[in-house]
Amino acid sequence: MSSSGTPPYQLEDDFSDDDDLLELETLAMLERDWKQKMPQRTCRLSGQEYTTFLLNSNPHNIKDILRVDKHTFRALVVELVRRNLFQWDHKNLSVEESLAIFLYVCGQNARARVVADRFQRSLDTISRHFNIILVLFAISLPLLFDHQIFTKRRLKFSMMEDTIHGSK
Repeated sequence: MSSSGTPPYQLEDDFSDDDDLLELETLAMLERDWKQKMPQRTCRLSGQEYTTFLLNSNPHNIKDILRVDKHTFRALVVELVRRNLFQWDHKNLSVEESLAIFLYVCGQNARARVVADRFQRSLDTISRHFNIILVLFAISLPLLFDHQIFTKRRLKFSMMEDTIHGSK
């Protein structure tokens, strides 16, 4: 027996019960916190609002962020829609926002998580729409360039090359 009159094993059981109770309280607190989900993407501007902001703000903003000017951006959207290479049936994502996502990734060398946070979209949505625009560019890029202009530029380059190196 101990000096307090209780056997030593009795003291151990009391500490053990306190430890168990503390563990249970900690587990309950962790479970409660785990169940209370916090929204992850909470920026004030949605992806569409951010795209609109870039298009309507200082022209340097869109050039710095998407690496194209406003007129080029709008021309790309018009050409993609005009050529009717696809039927856009995505509920919540406009062609403009998808193109902005694509250009943001390419222009800023941004990772999907950064883009998802900036445009307030899921990683799956960012990946899917990046790939949609990538495929559209791969299909339509030859159609977007005027073949005659390209041929004339190549001819001018060949003539300049002959002048520099001397004709044969």
